[in-house]
Formats: sequence, structure tokens, C-alpha cells
Amino acid sequence: TAMTVGFTAPIVAGMVKSTKAYLDFDNEVTEVNSLLRESGESAKEFGDRYTQVFDYAQKASVKYGVASEQTMLGMKEMVKKGYDINQTMASMPAIFNAARASGDDFETVMSVTTSTLEQFGMISKDTNKQMEYTNKVADVLTYVADKTAAGFSDMGTAMNYVGPISHSLGYSLTDTAAAVGLLSNRGIEGQKAGTGLRGMLTSLLKPSKSAAEAMSAVGLTIEDNNGNMKTLPTLLDDINDKTKKMTKTQKNSFLTMIFGREPLSAVNTLLEAGGDSLRKYSKGADEANGYTKQVADNMRKAGKFGVDQFKASLEVLEQNVGQKLMPALTPIIEWANKMIDKFNDLSGEQQQNIIKWAGIIAATGPVLTVGGKLVSMTSGLIKGFAGLGKILGLGSKLTSLAAGFGATTTAV
Repeated sequence: TAMTVGFTAPIVAGMVKSTKAYLDFDNEVTEVNSLLRESGESAKEFGDRYTQVFDYAQKASVKYGVASEQTMLGMKEMVKKGYDINQTMASMPAIFNAARASGDDFETVMSVTTSTLEQFGMISKDTNKQMEYTNKVADVLTYVADKTAAGFSDMGTAMNYVGPISHSLGYSLTDTAAAVGLLSNRGIEGQKAGTGLRGMLTSLLKPSKSAAEAMSAVGLTIEDNNGNMKTLPTLLDDINDKTKKMTKTQKNSFLTMIFGREPLSAVNTLLEAGGDSLRKYSKGADEANGYTKQVADNMRKAGKFGVDQFKASLEVLEQNVGQKLMPALTPIIEWANKMIDKFNDLSGEQQQNIIKWAGIIAATGPVLTVGGKLVSMTSGLIKGFAGLGKILGLGSKLTSLAAGFGATTTAV
């Protein structure tokens, strides 16, 4: 009856949606778990870790108000970069917090954080140490992004260019991030900030003959008395000191000889800001332990977080309902596969006869009304099979079969 259809249709639709949600999530968890698989690993170990990944992803998604798909993408990226499951789970909270604090999307924050960790060699097999490193990177980048005109993603773009060379020279993450922030305050952001800083540092690391002579002429050195590379703030102070008696033209000529033309805008901007400005931001970033979580916790007091958390909870509920439905659906799927395989093994004439008989049964009956109801029921079953086929990845089988029956019943 119409009442029955009206009552059952939403239930069936909900079951189908839940099943799809579970299958999608199960596929993502299985993919991450497969990436973590080690040679010689037993089936039990593989299964136990699947449960570990499954449970963590669901709980973290609800706790931090993030879609489980985003959580799994983040975990997959970390695993692909060599993190084990414990390192991954230990690092994820800092990234969740950074995404909430910065307002940038989770995927961007994940990419920026993990790349920066690698650029500055902040990778450890020790789970607690890795968690400490991840928190540090998140705190430094969040602090500088919050206190300057740089955005979190801008910081990441700049770090992609300057991070490796900065680390090779022994410069700290905090000094490098502070320099990017200062450049951003003066309109040099992202790629321009990164390439400008990289050009500046590369010139200092490997000065040309003329650059080395120019530096020697004014007594400018890049190393201290112990042979260590001077800090970036100290270098800025030294350059300003050695050029303070020069005219503007002489200074530009001197800087061009040392750094070249391309990074000159970044060099001049940092020199104008001065070593003390860099020290101020660098010191603040270095002491910003727990800053990301503090900002994120404040952001979670806003109504949007409640909505995000509610959406994540509904998503997890769908996945869990779908998981409970799978044992009941599995025998049906197996039976349907067998029936479809048997049908496909028949000759074309046999298949056509079966389709015709289905049409005749639907069209004939002691009363037309009964026949109409039978056709309606058959049509509903056909659509149900087709829909189930799409959800379960059997679309090519069930949909084509459904189309054949559908065409016959429509024609009759």
C-alpha cells in the first residue's frame, strides 16, 4: 500500500546510505592499514591494527569535528611519508588543533605540517618525541601566522622553498618562520617570501668570488669566532652595521653584488625590519608551547564547532549502522552474484525467454489491478537491485540485468 511504501522507503534509503557510508570508510581504513603492513605480519596483527585505525579515526573525527574522510586522508599522507601507526596517532591531534586554530582546511594544514617536519629534520621513531616535534611545528607556524600577515598555507608555501636550505645552514625553524612572517607584513608572501629567503641564504652559503671580496672589504663574515654560522638576526645586524655609512646607491650596489637582483627585495625588507624585530617574533614563536591548542580551544567555543562535531557524529553513526547491516546483506549479495552468473552462462535465447516470461507474469493475472500491483512491485525490486548494485560495486551486473527486466515490463 501507499502507506507501507511511504513508511518503508525512508528506512530502506537510510539503510542503503548507511551501507555506503560504511563501505567507503572501510575501504579507506583498509587502504591505510595495507600501507602499514609489514613483511611476515600475521592475519591477526593485520586485523588488530585495522580495528585500531578504524576506532581511532572515528573517535578523532567526532572529538575534533572533522569528516572521517579528511581524517583518513591525513593518516594516509603521514603513513606514506614513513610514519608508523603510533607516530601517526600521536601527531594527529596537533594537526587537528592547527586546522581549527588557523581556519585553513585540514588537508592543507596536514601537508604544511608534515612537510615542515621533514624540511627541518624533525622526525623520530620515538612516539613521544615525534608528538613533541609535531606540536612544536604546529605551535610555531600557528603563532607566526596569528601574529603576522602570513596565513598558515602561506607559511607552508614559503617553507617549501626556504626550509631545506635554512635547515642545512643550521638556522632554526623559529628564525625561518619569523623571517617569513616579517616579509608577509610587507606584502612579500608565500612563494615570493620563500624564493627571496632561499636566494638570500644560498648567496651567503656559496658566495661568488666578487661577493666574497665585497664582504671581505667591509669585514662582513657569516661565521662567528667558533666557526659556526651566525644566526639570521645577527647577520641582519652585521649587514646593517657594515652598510650604515654607505649612501643608498652604494648600499644597493653592495647588496646586489652579494645577493644578486632577485632576492634583493626580500633582503632589503628584512634589513629594514632589523635583527631585533626578527628576534622578537622568533622568541615569541619559540615560547609558544601549547599556543595552537589554546587558540583551537577558544575556537571550539563558537557554534560552528558544535555543528561540525554533530555532523561528524552522524557520519560515524551511519558507518556503524552500515557495519551492522553487512552480515545480513552478505548472503544476499552472494546469492545475487550466483544467480547473475548463472543467468549470464545461459544462451541468448534462454535469457530472452526468461525475460519474456517475467514480463508475461507481470502483465497477466486474474485481475488487472493485481497485475498492475505486480508490475509495480517488480519495478520496485528492479530499482532496488540496481541501487544496491551501485552501492556494493555490482552495478555492471545488477544494473544491466535490471535494465533488461525493466524494459520488458514497461513494454508489456
